[in-house]
Amino acid sequence: MQIGSYLVRTVAAMTAAALALAACGGGGGSSDNGNVRPTPTPTPTPTPTPIPTPVPAGSAAEGLWFGNTNNGRVAIGLVQGNGNYWVMYTVANNPSVIGGAIQGQLSASNGTLASSNAKDYSVEGNAVLSATVSGNYTSKSGLSAVIAYPSLNQSVTMSTSYNSAYDAQPSLAAVAGTYTGTGAIVSGGGESIRVTVGTDGKVSGLGLSSGCAFSGTASPLAKGNAYNLTVTFGGGNCLLGTSTLQGLGYFDSATKRLYGGAQLPDRSMALIFVGSR
Repeated sequence: MQIGSYLVRTVAAMTAAALALAACGGGGGSSDNGNVRPTPTPTPTPTPTPIPTPVPAGSAAEGLWFGNTNNGRVAIGLVQGNGNYWVMYTVANNPSVIGGAIQGQLSASNGTLASSNAKDYSVEGNAVLSATVSGNYTSKSGLSAVIAYPSLNQSVTMSTSYNSAYDAQPSLAAVAGTYTGTGAIVSGGGESIRVTVGTDGKVSGLGLSSGCAFSGTASPLAKGNAYNLTVTFGGGNCLLGTSTLQGLGYFDSATKRLYGGAQLPDRSMALIFVGSR
């Protein structure tokens, strides 16, 4: 039944009834009292158009990047889809010893990238340096960057290639085990550290010289072969008391080596760790 024709017939029937009533002298009032008007159909509220979720600015350079710097260091970079990144680097001409890590947030599009808030946690220098990063990339192929240190009036160049290990699914079963290596609180000093990761993602660690114990969790990223890390120190001999740090970890299945970096919320200090099982 069509709503329009129904309303016309209804109004016509009501008008005829009103005229008949008036002819009989009934109603005792104005003929308007018998004119019943149909209730207008309410206008439906339009459904709002969903706002598209913005694509993270750093997603174009996302991935795991292996390479070298121009001053003889091995560099391993991890860039997340949201632009968050960590770059671990070794001591010059000694790829088995960690030299520090760089963390920040980058934007990347059309083959260029930039980061204005980089922090270089230098294990060698026992210092935290502010830096900027600029460079070029080809998605899932190559990434090169210049890391500039305004306070030192110096810069370092880095050239890396995409590592397809990033495309694998992270697994707690794969990373579980006990690792011994070098850890450092930057700035605060370093020592040998033993770290254990359980199949349930629980992390425990101990500074072998200081006796500082810490615990935490490792959880696989939703995308990318890496892990979110949370570390809480146990007080006592720990330089950072009972502080909690957050960062990222990467397990190299070929070398059985675990890389980890976690920082305080204000980014004033960080824990850097590299160990093997």
